[in-house]
Amino acid sequence: MDNNFEIKEKIAQLEKALLEQLPDMPKILQTIHRQLTKDPSIVTLLSEEDCNVLVRGLMAQTKTSIVTSAIKKPKKAANKMIVGVDL
Repeated sequence: MDNNFEIKEKIAQLEKALLEQLPDMPKILQTIHRQLTKDPSIVTLLSEEDCNVLVRGLMAQTKTSIVTSAIKKPKKAANKMIVGVDL
């Protein structure tokens, strides 16, 4: 069976496991990881939606979240103009 097809099938299973909160999600993630480790070129063939499912699955499994807001830098002091100084 084609590796790309197998990965797509596993990602579909992962999405179903996420939606239905199935207990076999860790096993699906392991299988996907093994297949991608064997053939890393498959990653370049994944769509953005496939990658999103993988990230959501990993976030659910590890109970982590990704920070999406940037940290604001402190404002620089405004340049002061010196008025009325003769040089």
